[in-house]
Amino acid sequence: GSRAITKITDFKDLPEAVRQAVGQSFEKKAIVEEYIEGNEYSYETISYRGKHTNLAVTKKYTTGAPHFIETGHCEPSDLSKEMLQKVQKTMYAALDALQITDGASHGEFKITPDGEVRIIEIGSRMGGDCIGSDLVPLSTGYDFMEMVIDVACGKEPRIVPKSAPKEARIHFLFTLDDVEKMKQYEKEHPEEIYRISELGKCRPCVRQFLQNRLLYHGKRSKGGKQHLMTKAKILILLSLSLVIQSLSSVFIKFAGQYETLSREFIIFYVLA
Repeated sequence: GSRAITKITDFKDLPEAVRQAVGQSFEKKAIVEEYIEGNEYSYETISYRGKHTNLAVTKKYTTGAPHFIETGHCEPSDLSKEMLQKVQKTMYAALDALQITDGASHGEFKITPDGEVRIIEIGSRMGGDCIGSDLVPLSTGYDFMEMVIDVACGKEPRIVPKSAPKEARIHFLFTLDDVEKMKQYEKEHPEEIYRISELGKCRPCVRQFLQNRLLYHGKRSKGGKQHLMTKAKILILLSLSLVIQSLSSVFIKFAGQYETLSREFIIFYVLA
């Protein structure tokens, strides 16, 4: 996932970046890759007997260099029709090359400044962080989970919207400021909130938990704010999106503009 990602521009910084990555790795290994400039997106697809159907393209927001921690997602993306066709050609060819013929897939890619589609990775699964389980159904009307189950049972999926498409966004909460902004938005725009998780309802408890974590694990950025740095220690990485959605701290809503929040950690809110 997003643990211990570091962009380096000088080889003298490589040993420390590798050390941090290995420290977060279950296999105690690090991957060194070329840095790709450009905006990041993901491609949500269902496949059946080798036929691929794209359900949504997700625009991703991150903290930027050096760690590129994801701060939120938006569907539909801001890509033009022409670029979407170019992305589809690239992603479908990659799925074929990987012999992904049945089930969900989640492909992450970037669009470079010169318009080139560069694939980062492809997983033969739904997108996590509530992308597959919540964002796709909200933004497209498609029942992605039903499709995944149908394909797993050998049935052709029904690519039919069950509700009208909407703009949907996910935002993550990391600091006490984020929690306060979420509470204020909930107060001012309750009609735009999709969901608050059960854990999220115990706000005084969550606030105290955040404060304790900040005091113990936090660090101060140049701007003076404290951020949580223990994502890997607390968030259990699970492959099933239905389980992930109960643990992730996510802000999902239908419309409006958002401030990009600094993200170092995911905790227990699921909002919309």
